[in-house]
Amino acid sequence: TISHGRHTMQIAILQIDPPSTDMKRVIHDPQIRENVHYFMGSVVNSGDLRRVRIGQASACFIMVNKLTTQPDEADSKNILRALAIRNRYQELPIFVQLIRPENK
Repeated sequence: TISHGRHTMQIAILQIDPPSTDMKRVIHDPQIRENVHYFMGSVVNSGDLRRVRIGQASACFIMVNKLTTQPDEADSKNILRALAIRNRYQELPIFVQLIRPENK
């Protein structure tokens, strides 16, 4: 299980695309599969955010595809995703991964 101290952590992954082969390996790993949940959807859709229960989350991590051929576009999209979440959940800690430090 994914454990942090005495509490077992539940992880929700929200992504527009179906899980990749690598992601399927992760979410089906017997040691963590009961604690990792994959959802297809978008952070700009309030229904999708409710479906993943973001209001009950301890934190939100917005990850970037480091292999993208368009790093500025990827960074811009992640910043917009963070803003969409921040507008609805002001108290939620949000951690955004960017490719280019100058895009902070």
